[in-house]
Amino acid sequence: MKILKTWLTMGAAALMIAGGIASAPSVAAAETMDAVFCNERFSDKDSSSADHVNKATAPLRVGPAERCQIIQHIPSDVSFDLHCFMYNDVGNTWTYGRVFDGSQTWMEGWIWDGNLAGNGSLIPC
Repeated sequence: MKILKTWLTMGAAALMIAGGIASAPSVAAAETMDAVFCNERFSDKDSSSADHVNKATAPLRVGPAERCQIIQHIPSDVSFDLHCFMYNDVGNTWTYGRVFDGSQTWMEGWIWDGNLAGNGSLIPC
């Protein structure tokens, strides 16, 4: 009986490993998913709200994740115009919005809600 249980346990482990390997996405597929995820843009759904960074600076990113490229670091004295928020793939909330860069240009991007004094937008993207 003990031998049968050992074989069943080993067989189940082998199936889980094989299933994980067979269903693991390729590197190219993961990079493609990141390229789409790190370039999501949304319209201004939260037109009446703005927020400020709660530390010296915070990164404005091209997507709602730490792995997404940084556009620029936003200082705490600059107003961040909130557009909407979303949960990323690990469950953190990020707010999409825009900031005036001082040279007649608006930069749009994502800031993690933990970096915003008012915790970001309340309107989902």
